[in-house]
Amino acid sequence: MIDRSSDMMTIIANADAALYAAKERGRNRSVLFAQDVGQRLVEATEWLSKIRGALRDNLLRLSFQPVIRLGSGEAEHFEALIRMTDGAEIVLPDRFLPIAERYGLMPQIDRWCSTRWCGSSRRGRRCASSPTFPAQV
Repeated sequence: MIDRSSDMMTIIANADAALYAAKERGRNRSVLFAQDVGQRLVEATEWLSKIRGALRDNLLRLSFQPVIRLGSGEAEHFEALIRMTDGAEIVLPDRFLPIAERYGLMPQIDRWCSTRWCGSSRRGRRCASSPTFPAQV
């Protein structure tokens, strides 16, 4: 239902928010606008801005964690874990990767990770000498 006191831009923005909510829930759906729908869209837009800024300003981080073989206790290999910094806060991937996936930013994040992984001196030599390198996603 349209609130007759709303201006045209607000009505269009609300319809747009309902459209995105319907798309998220699958095909052949309709969604009535409610404040929570609008709030989710605002939050997603804020996260998109943060993610794009993190890519632009190099605010993503890779942390390397050893995967230990249980029998010997030795590091079998390392896995890279991505994080985003937001001021002093370290943001875990479950907060920003779903939005990056939904809005098509994963190829840029993948490229950033590959570039950083190959960028260290020892791994960089291995990446340069071989057309392939070990990676698990």
